[in-house]
Amino acid sequence: MQFSICVMANIDEIDFFTHAENLGYAAVWVADSQMLFSDCYAVLALAAARTQRLRLGPGTAICGTRLPPVQVAAVATLNRLAPGRIHLGIGTGNTAMRAMGQKPMRIKDYAEYVRVLSALLRGETVDYTYNGVTRPIKMLMHEHKYMNLEPKIPLPGSAPVPCSSLACTGMAWCLPSRHAAWQCRRPWPTPARVRRRSGGHWRAFAPVLSPTSCCWSQEKRWIRSA
Repeated sequence: MQFSICVMANIDEIDFFTHAENLGYAAVWVADSQMLFSDCYAVLALAAARTQRLRLGPGTAICGTRLPPVQVAAVATLNRLAPGRIHLGIGTGNTAMRAMGQKPMRIKDYAEYVRVLSALLRGETVDYTYNGVTRPIKMLMHEHKYMNLEPKIPLPGSAPVPCSSLACTGMAWCLPSRHAAWQCRRPWPTPARVRRRSGGHWRAFAPVLSPTSCCWSQEKRWIRSA
């Protein structure tokens, strides 16, 4: 069993990451909320430079505040600093959007965002619509310098999101602590239910639950705990 921690983005507490690594934690997730905390990617870049083993990533990065190619460029830059140690949690944005008086991204828009994001992370060309104009786009320079798309960057999604939306992209499902009590009052999705709603996209389905949060992963590799 592996344990990880989710922390606020604080540029003044970078030494925390080396301490977490020395304690044996597998990963640290950094919250993304631009009206409240330091920039999560700036914090993660410093953390990547000061650690050797610890896995790092936003938990969760917000769709509504960054375009998909901007999100990919940021996380792929981290992957160049710490190859194979980066994950990208992606969410609709509750605190980050509501702090600006806006609503989180709609699930339909979230699914489209994840479609584009996932393709770009794989180094593929994908049709992307911006301001009503659709064009094929691709990350251009990752094979030479600037950023790394390899090793592949794991892509969990943040609840509350329909399991079928994530299953069709091969994503994991992370349940942050603020939703845990709400979700525990509802029926937990079973493997059969997820396979049925996702058209069989999830052949393997591994539920993991901690007192404050949980994550389901097709690869059975992530446990998020704070």
